[in-house]
Amino acid sequence: MNFFENVDPFSKKNIMDSFLKLIKNKDKQFLIQIQILLEKRLIELNLNNDI
Repeated sequence: MNFFENVDPFSKKNIMDSFLKLIKNKDKQFLIQIQILLEKRLIELNLNNDI
């Protein structure tokens, strides 16, 4: 088991928690920030898969 999996801010649990927080708060700015971070992470994952 990778140590960093426990602290990965993009882990499934943390992403779910973030969206639950969004739904409760309906904070549009926070939603935009999360969307940008997820898009960056997706790009990183795609780049890593290409190598």
